[in-house]
Amino acid sequence: MRKQLTTAVVVLFVFFMMSFRFDLRSTNIRTIHKFSVVSTGEPRRNANESIVSTVPRPPANLWTSRFGLDRYVNQCAARTITIAQSVGGSCYANCFVFAEIGKEQGCPCSCRFIQTDLNSDQAKKADAVVQFFFTSWDGNVASVRPTSFPQDQIRVLFIGESQAHYAPLLNPRYTRLYNFSIGMHRHADLVNPTPEIWVPQLFASIQLQPGRKPVKTRVQKLSQPWISAWMSNCGGPNRRFEILKAITDQGISLASYGGCLHNAEPDVSMAACLFKGGCPDWAIAGGSFADKYAQKVLSMSKHMFVFAAENSDCPWYHTEKLWHSLASGSIPVYLGATTVSQIVPTGSMIEVRNFTTASGLANFMRRVAAEQDLYDSFHAWRQRPIEPHLQHFVDERQRTLRGGTDCDICIAASARVPLTQPESPNCLPPHKLG
Repeated sequence: MRKQLTTAVVVLFVFFMMSFRFDLRSTNIRTIHKFSVVSTGEPRRNANESIVSTVPRPPANLWTSRFGLDRYVNQCAARTITIAQSVGGSCYANCFVFAEIGKEQGCPCSCRFIQTDLNSDQAKKADAVVQFFFTSWDGNVASVRPTSFPQDQIRVLFIGESQAHYAPLLNPRYTRLYNFSIGMHRHADLVNPTPEIWVPQLFASIQLQPGRKPVKTRVQKLSQPWISAWMSNCGGPNRRFEILKAITDQGISLASYGGCLHNAEPDVSMAACLFKGGCPDWAIAGGSFADKYAQKVLSMSKHMFVFAAENSDCPWYHTEKLWHSLASGSIPVYLGATTVSQIVPTGSMIEVRNFTTASGLANFMRRVAAEQDLYDSFHAWRQRPIEPHLQHFVDERQRTLRGGTDCDICIAASARVPLTQPESPNCLPPHKLG
């Protein structure tokens, strides 16, 4: 009897832990919908099943033409095609919002999306396969197109990083093995741009901050190290580590939470942030899409500046660190491509490339820290209506959550649209501070 009771307890504990783990995997999605500026139904997220179809279908009339795809809608396959991605999702996470999409929802083509081992029979039978980009490639064609798979199977490349950082993305022998590419940056065929994720989260976050103002005042921040940094990769083609050192060598105090020049720890532990109320709602909203980001946004908020540096300065390559800085109420000292001005609130950041010397940049930072009016000018965007170039990204996020991006990919695969991957834009040379 005791043995049976023990077994029952173990079974219940395992079931609880499995449920708890799945709840953690779903936290980001629920958080997004709790705080998002626009929200239209919860995406499905279950990496333990190959086919997931437990969420409502998207609403009707979701699709409007993108990327010239309207020219091919009459060429959709007469049947529902299957598009496979890896079990954990081929786009860092799930590539798709819904499990299936079709004409009943306003998409001209019909597709179902599955998650499976990309070496499995299910993947072999799929009409198309979405594959995460290779971080390195030895030239083996079969690693992209296995010889045991149908050679006319559509292969879709997900591009999620800078082409300057990963050699295969600059190698046409590799990229041309795919029928088309999708990604967060504008050197992909079908773009799901990064700002459409972060802009809505940014405005959701500031709406939860009293008066839409930074939660810490300028005077409060003066007692803390002035600039925070969150770099674990101290290298990079844009010399970001050297630039950070040049700034701190000018006497700007640093709190480094990453592996480079590490000297600071987050204000709260991950567990306290997520499960014990350690992170306020505005930090959770500003850090959605990855649980660790709420902890990061909260810790950023006590510093005057954030060194928001990309790992390379490539057009349209702008990552979450920029919007985390803005949500936290800390002014980004930004190192990256100049296209950044088209995706952030006007007058909200300091661009390193506008300065030729480290002393000039450091002196300007001192002025911002000392002069209330100048400091306030970097936060004036919080009180303004959302600007048109940012409203565009909010609208695009709504379209994605309604299944629009799913439909774009469905059309490209079902109609076998002859997309040609754009050439990667030239990245800027490293900036030098004298």
